[in-house]
Amino acid sequence: MNKNNKLSFVRLYTVVLGLFLSATALAATTGAITVQGTVQAVLSAAIENGADYQFDITPGQPKPSLAVGTITINSNNRAGYELTLTSENSGNIENTTTAELIPYTMDYIGGAEGDKTNVTMGAGGTAVETTSTGGTTNGAVERTLVMHISGNASVGSSAGIYEDNITVTIVAI
Repeated sequence: MNKNNKLSFVRLYTVVLGLFLSATALAATTGAITVQGTVQAVLSAAIENGADYQFDITPGQPKPSLAVGTITINSNNRAGYELTLTSENSGNIENTTTAELIPYTMDYIGGAEGDKTNVTMGAGGTAVETTSTGGTTNGAVERTLVMHISGNASVGSSAGIYEDNITVTIVAI
């Protein structure tokens, strides 16, 4: 190899080496990805029979403080929720044979501040709890339904089974 060829070879080698090093220097040395998870919405209310959901009525005798049901609420909706109770018989227990009615009142215990709310049970539904700020329950919370029948409410009532169906509904706000 003559001197000019050697010089050309060195120049070519230098150019190729320079291109290789500059390509290596421009390559990314870090990378990033975004990970994303979605928390699914939870909004449920279930009602279970309480200790006193079946009871005897003696005509003329009051039936105060019957723990007839427990409502379990679970919500992770930050905007809140509204819980509604609906009575099939508009706040009456009805004789399954004669359709006679005995009125009752209901207390909803353990609301947003642990309070007791007297509920007027209606066929159209009665909102018993509205939680509009920070409506998450951080797990299930329980509320209690307590039924009251006054002494004179059952006077003159026929013997038989009396019942009412109570529906609990929860909706996101």
